[in-house]
Amino acid sequence: MELNLSYPHKLHPLFDPELRKPYVAVYGGRGSGKSETVARYIIMRCLEKKTLVLCARESQNSLADSVHALLSGIINDLELNSFFKTQKNEIIARNGSKIIFKGMRQEAGHLRSMTGIDIAWLEEAQYIGRAGFTSLDDTIRKEGSQIIMVMNPRYADDPIYQDFVAENREDTLKLNINITENRFATKVSRAKAQRMKINDYDNYLHVYCGELKEASDALIFKGMYEVKDFETPDKDIIFYYGADWGFSDDPNTLTRAWIDEEEYNLMIDYAAFGHHTKLKDLPAMWDQVPGVKHHRVRADNARPETIDLMNDKGYNVVPCVKGPGSIEDGIERLKGFNKIIIHTRCVEMQDEARLYSYKIDKRTSEITTTIRDKYNHGWDAVRYSTEGIIHSVSAADLLEFQDIF
Repeated sequence: MELNLSYPHKLHPLFDPELRKPYVAVYGGRGSGKSETVARYIIMRCLEKKTLVLCARESQNSLADSVHALLSGIINDLELNSFFKTQKNEIIARNGSKIIFKGMRQEAGHLRSMTGIDIAWLEEAQYIGRAGFTSLDDTIRKEGSQIIMVMNPRYADDPIYQDFVAENREDTLKLNINITENRFATKVSRAKAQRMKINDYDNYLHVYCGELKEASDALIFKGMYEVKDFETPDKDIIFYYGADWGFSDDPNTLTRAWIDEEEYNLMIDYAAFGHHTKLKDLPAMWDQVPGVKHHRVRADNARPETIDLMNDKGYNVVPCVKGPGSIEDGIERLKGFNKIIIHTRCVEMQDEARLYSYKIDKRTSEITTTIRDKYNHGWDAVRYSTEGIIHSVSAADLLEFQDIF
């Protein structure tokens, strides 16, 4: 059956059989079209062949709490009522496909006994606990089955977010989208988002941009950074290169920054991230950043053998100076700029800017002064690169300092 589906381009990988994985995490803010797109995907899969779909959420007191109405509405819009029969508690297709709706808390015992599930769609997955998810996950054993988790991110330690978004897993397809990337968002939704952006920007970042709830207050560079396109001048620029070495799942990073003397902003124009990069592949990763072989790179001093290796490869790498309080001092140094401007090409640097934060005391919900050792690898590189910079009171002082640096 020919089906003409409309959905945001950014969610296209969900529909590509070559990219299909056992787990799918679809996350972002309100109005992004996440649930509508997953509903269309479910309908498409049910049309292709006999498919058993479980639509579940943490708590479902009635069918009104489920995605039943969403699926029924799309079936009606696509004029598929002759193929699907919408019943009170399930939707059945002519080819034997079936969509059922359950609450994980209310029907935990029933879910554990279910077999033959092809797709489990977990709506509002940010509320699902690890025990409940693990119990369901253990029942989804059919070859080629999928668990699709749709969520508006809440806290960094919410189990589904922690396990499937924060972690880089080979068995998971991660799709992040927000209202600005959904061309099908209604005018009403866009107007509401714009109104909140003007009146309550921090809440707008959480509700419509999918930022973690804690990030709005605990974010280390809150209000200090911007993401935009900018041109790097051809001459009379001093570049600051910094490198952080990857351990285990942590990435290797190399950043380049320069100082806009007029506005006194730190401009981060390149940031390369290498995940599980082998030592022999480090030069290729570094060469993604223009001019790296012609400038000094300040690197994490924890790996002197890697510094020696890169120097042998023709780079000019020097170790940074680390000690008690050096992280805090480095952060304060970065905060000494009027703004930190991150180029739009530096996607992973933008992610770190959104997520680098102080720890939250779970007992009191208060923001502590302890810095989370996460989402900091690009920032560590930037800290190393700017080591030794003293903030000047004037552009003339800044130029005099740069001449001797």
